[in-house]
Amino acid sequence: MTLFLVMLASLAMSRFIEKAYSEILGEALYVERDRFRVEAYSALEATIAILYDVSRIEGNLYAPAQGWDAPLEYAGVIFPEEMTVEVDYVDEMGKISLPSAGRERLLLLFETLGFLPVEAEELADALLEWMTEGGAASEVGSNLDDYSRSTLPYEAPRRPLRSFYELAAIAGFRGTFFDEQGVPTSLFHQFTSLVSLYRFDQVNVNSASPEVMRIWSNLTEQDAMRLVRNEERAPMDFPYFRNLEEASAYFGTPLPSNLYTVTTNCIRVNVTVSEGTGNFLLSTVVAPGPSVAARLVPVQSGTETSQQPPATENRRGRRGRQDRTAEESATRTPTEQAIAYPFTFLEIRENETIL
Repeated sequence: MTLFLVMLASLAMSRFIEKAYSEILGEALYVERDRFRVEAYSALEATIAILYDVSRIEGNLYAPAQGWDAPLEYAGVIFPEEMTVEVDYVDEMGKISLPSAGRERLLLLFETLGFLPVEAEELADALLEWMTEGGAASEVGSNLDDYSRSTLPYEAPRRPLRSFYELAAIAGFRGTFFDEQGVPTSLFHQFTSLVSLYRFDQVNVNSASPEVMRIWSNLTEQDAMRLVRNEERAPMDFPYFRNLEEASAYFGTPLPSNLYTVTTNCIRVNVTVSEGTGNFLLSTVVAPGPSVAARLVPVQSGTETSQQPPATENRRGRRGRQDRTAEESATRTPTEQAIAYPFTFLEIRENETIL
């Protein structure tokens, strides 16, 4: 009986210790997350400052090889000894702009991913049907009725994608880009590595892959082979192209200015802060100024990006926030004027899967 009571007490104590440990660990992770978050945003501010400094000196942002590939070292930022802070970039303009792609580019994109021509047409039409008011090129094989008859009925939003995970709701993509548990497959990651959700008409040749350039300009296989960089070509004066003439001479094929550029206006900045087993992930997309940012954000057909809410009184008779803001700005002294931030944030995500 004594041994049984001892065993019962030991079991109860072990359960109590496990529960207390999990609660203490959860509280510790919550506190650590806030500490990591502060350091992540500090690193982001330093990175933005370096981007602005380089663009002001050289006039444009071409590629990380300009000197902004290691911004924290460039700025001399020091973090706690046991903490690791890493910054990496993804040039969104080195990809295919999905809102500007069109049906022909989408067909070539899906064929590049390994789909048969018939499958590529089905995927392209389903995606266009989901994204645009006009839908696919033809209404044959429309999936709109299938959406409304699903277990949880829904409708196509008829606007550009706001997240790649919307593909899980589009017919044809559910079974190929995601597995049975909804986990993205390798095709999903290949697709997202080639495509951007932002709107632009020119691809940056400094960061674009040969596959992107081939799809974007609809090149033949023979012309696309010229885009592959190899050791036989003469070395470049700079590790990046400063104008399209340099790029055209290097690749051996003319690159039209309406399709290509050598600068970028849309950069994804990923900041990872880690210490021990804890980590914090901050992902942002920045553009140089509000006017450029407005052109990059895709809007639904029939809407304008410059529309602003009218400055009318609400039901309580209060003035609109815009009026109050304008008055406050007018009454500020010169030393109180708002500082113009050099970049506009198009996207800010914390601790989410970075694509």
